[in-house]
Amino acid sequence: MAKEITKLGAGQYRVDFDEHCAVEIGASSVGTLVTRAPGFTPDVTLKKWGDECWIKLKSQASYSIKDATEIGIGKIDRLEILSDDDKESTRVYPLDKRKGREDGAFEIEAVLAEKPASGVFEYTWDFAASGNLSITKQWFLDPKTGRPLQSEIDRFGLVSWSDTRGFDKDGIPVCRIREDMINGWVVYRNNTPKMLSGDARKYKTGKVGNIERAWMEDAHGWRVWANSDIDLDTGTYRVFCEDKEFNYNAVLPVRIGPTLGFTSIGSFSGGGDNINAALVSASEDGTITSIFVALSDVTSGDGYQTAIYSDIDDTDDTGPLELTGAEKTASIGSTPTWVEWSGLSGTLTNGEDYAICLHFEDTGEIYYDWLGGTPSRYVYNGYVTNTWDDPLTITTGFGFVFSTYLEYTAGGAVAAAGAGGRTLMGVG
Repeated sequence: MAKEITKLGAGQYRVDFDEHCAVEIGASSVGTLVTRAPGFTPDVTLKKWGDECWIKLKSQASYSIKDATEIGIGKIDRLEILSDDDKESTRVYPLDKRKGREDGAFEIEAVLAEKPASGVFEYTWDFAASGNLSITKQWFLDPKTGRPLQSEIDRFGLVSWSDTRGFDKDGIPVCRIREDMINGWVVYRNNTPKMLSGDARKYKTGKVGNIERAWMEDAHGWRVWANSDIDLDTGTYRVFCEDKEFNYNAVLPVRIGPTLGFTSIGSFSGGGDNINAALVSASEDGTITSIFVALSDVTSGDGYQTAIYSDIDDTDDTGPLELTGAEKTASIGSTPTWVEWSGLSGTLTNGEDYAICLHFEDTGEIYYDWLGGTPSRYVYNGYVTNTWDDPLTITTGFGFVFSTYLEYTAGGAVAAAGAGGRTLMGVG
């Protein structure tokens, strides 16, 4: 069941998804877009870890507080706010948890009563974000081949097909993206590659969430995918329709909606008999107690295992084995699941670089997002139960952030298995 909207005061509302995730409507204490006088401005702020990380969208139209409608008996299911000129309205409401929205989601809709003069359905929100975020558009994969389109390769500056990690050694596509994240946006903390103080289960991969693929729907329920642009220089988030048939034939009113999803798990997934390595840097001494990796689609009896190597970073390809996690063979369904290797005891050294590695025997999907910049690594390597090369050479790099992280205790003291510690992010 979806969360309810809590009224805080006149024109001020909030939805708490859990202790780390919240949405504020017209009431945010952060950012530069809040306007509450003389009327109500439908600005929506997605927040994670308190005021630590946030993104904000605000309508550019003029609204009045008297037009805010609370729908529901004894609770608020959604808010619908009409513009002063009646040409548009804004609807905001929480959504249920599901795959890709493990911690819930929030919908923002602009409802247009008139077609734009350009003849193209589009809508622009003011946009702002805390300065400690990376906001990156996710590439489009050709559904027939599993490859990124040439336009995406040109846009991201990829050199060849092999740079996309789209295929295994036999040329089989192994890269997939959720349909609702194609041309969507992913939001991460900038310092994800570093150690973070606090509970590992709180920060996990350092991911704030997704701005999912935008959509449009007419009065008869005809829904199409839309494209979007975020311009941090001008402070705008624009959604526009490239479907000529929809632009010509859609029946008013037309709803335009971005969905803000809370999740720490990546939108892409890939498999194959490869060693997938997330590169991290230690900022203090400590003792590793657990490795966590988000996985799915493992057939019962097929093995998968983890290991950690040191001295592997952006430029150094080879490093010694530090510790291994025992082979697991339990099946995992289609829903991404955090799998834990606990009871470990490995040393972290301040300033040292490490690679968190995952290896499938056959079936299995590991989750990740595309950020560009800092590369992750992978190498084809025949699977041998509980056997890892020492040293290991990993030569292929990508701009991935794998959904993997470590729990550790600071100072080198050995902690009990599963004890809350600090976080070493799995980053690509």
